[in-house]
Amino acid sequence: MNSTLTPYVVALTAPSPLFVCQPYRNTEDPSLGWSANTSSLVGSQAGDVPYWTTRLKGASISLPFEGTGAYMCFTAGDASYDILLNGSTVEASSIRSAVGTPCKALGAQTAFVLDGLQPGAHNATIRVTSAPHNDFSFFGGGITLGVSTGGAGVNDSDVRDDQNMQWVLRPSRAPSVGWDTVTNSNFAGGTGTFDCNYSDQHTATYTFTDAVGVVLTGIVWKDSHAFSVVFDTEEIHNLDATGGLEWSNNRTVFFTKGNLDPDTLHQISIRNYNAEKPHCMTTDDMGRSLTKSRDCCVQFDSLTILKASTRGAKPMESANADSAVKEQPAKPKIAIGAIVGGTIVALLALAFLVLGAFVLVRRQRRHANRQVSPSKRHTLQLDRSPSILSTDATVTPYACGDIAASKSLEDQSELLPSKALPQKAPTASTLTGTGTDVQLHRDVIDRVLEYVASRIDPAPQRHGDAMPPQYSA
Repeated sequence: MNSTLTPYVVALTAPSPLFVCQPYRNTEDPSLGWSANTSSLVGSQAGDVPYWTTRLKGASISLPFEGTGAYMCFTAGDASYDILLNGSTVEASSIRSAVGTPCKALGAQTAFVLDGLQPGAHNATIRVTSAPHNDFSFFGGGITLGVSTGGAGVNDSDVRDDQNMQWVLRPSRAPSVGWDTVTNSNFAGGTGTFDCNYSDQHTATYTFTDAVGVVLTGIVWKDSHAFSVVFDTEEIHNLDATGGLEWSNNRTVFFTKGNLDPDTLHQISIRNYNAEKPHCMTTDDMGRSLTKSRDCCVQFDSLTILKASTRGAKPMESANADSAVKEQPAKPKIAIGAIVGGTIVALLALAFLVLGAFVLVRRQRRHANRQVSPSKRHTLQLDRSPSILSTDATVTPYACGDIAASKSLEDQSELLPSKALPQKAPTASTLTGTGTDVQLHRDVIDRVLEYVASRIDPAPQRHGDAMPPQYSA
């Protein structure tokens, strides 16, 4: 898994337990070892920056790492120093001004950069070789991992925070007796998980696959001290995250590893115990016995799973983007038959509405003609011409109503077509035949009218017990 490796840089702040401080980490007196400090007045562009200071000749900071490169950021003051790689002094060309490097943003003046190394385990060290009159300050650095992505980029968007259900906590999450939760808006997901029971039985374990690399992030605070990280059950890293009161809730890298096989199942475990410092709770960082025991805690924040990016795609995009495009459903075909059928149905419905309206108007008009007052019925003129039969002989169903029931024929001109109104009021009931006027008796006219009405209107229908209104002749 070491061919065509892609470089991936992991930045480390000064509090990271990956840095090994000698002879002591976090002494109050910088002439005895390394002292924790925080400053926003040393050129930082990121607010308060944690850093180490010393005035001790022979003090050193080492960075054991696996990868293809590393860098460290510092300000030497008036001290002299050596830079070693795997125990040998590095070339002066590796030391440069911090301008144009990540070290400048941390406030450092100088950087040394190692790159192009053979993949594998290395150890980079800065060692103070003279006692400085001013502080020698160390600001952190970084590691260049080599990850196998097949030439693609690195996707670091898969972050599993401390509340992820795949974390196995032993003992379980319970205040005081086991792991517990703390909230902070600067943490991944806004929470962190910690344990202050110093024991190798207090562990937090995460199992994962499909990774080309991994980065474990934790929190350094005033009660942080010795702990260990176990990778794949056999690789044990004894670490120390001791920091000063100035370093409150500093989020930094606890462990990182590249060149992983994505097809292999891996496991990472955090233990609140360091076998090299079994008496963490009863001795201080210089090995002196304490009159009162202290808390030795460890706190983790998140686990980042590094993956190979899809070629030509942004890291956040799914690796199945191409297949998703191929699986897009075809555009639906236009259903011509359904459109034609719907149009026909709509036209038929419109036709029925028009016909219904026409029949209703005709029925109202005919009903109004039948409601002429009895005093005028005998004056109606009967005509056997086809035009009257075709216009007035239409059969319509009976419907209850009193439209124009109290109006005479002359008063309904707005409801009837003009040809249905008499041009003049007749003076007698007549029947025009062969030129001879025949005077008809009222009873005969009434019987004729009743016969015509029975032929035009259907038999009255019952609506419950009520009959349609009856009109006398």
